[in-house]
Amino acid sequence: MGILLFAMAFVAAGCKKEKEEDYDTQSSQDQAQSEKIFNEINDIADQAVEDGQLSTHRFGSGENHWLTSCATITVTIDSVDGSGTAVINFGSHFCQGIDYRYRKGLINVSFTGPYRNPGTVITINAIDYFVGYDSLYATKVNGQRKVTNNGLNNAGNP
Repeated sequence: MGILLFAMAFVAAGCKKEKEEDYDTQSSQDQAQSEKIFNEINDIADQAVEDGQLSTHRFGSGENHWLTSCATITVTIDSVDGSGTAVINFGSHFCQGIDYRYRKGLINVSFTGPYRNPGTVITINAIDYFVGYDSLYATKVNGQRKVTNNGLNNAGNP
């Protein structure tokens, strides 16, 4: 009888450990997805503002095509110091992009100087922004990312 209780306790402890590992794995997966989405949002902001001009990526002429015709982009630049804002509005209804992903919501961008200049601080806010391959199971994103342009690295990349 004692051996049976010991065996049951051993099996129960083993199952508990597997659940902890699953939880750790899920946290890592969630972090990776979050990082991927915010990197994409950063790329969308970069594409929407190219030194105050509308991006050539808007209609899919670039390598990544996040800014399709369903995104309304409003860019405002201060003519004195080069600071400005950009509002990227994917609308209140899902719109499928060239990359087959569905998006809706807002991405607001503000920058403290010329967008590509070293020292410029770029603040990107996602407001009720949704993205996904299926509009029923899209990921909702609300959050902020601040990026400081530190100039070019040794390889000449921003």
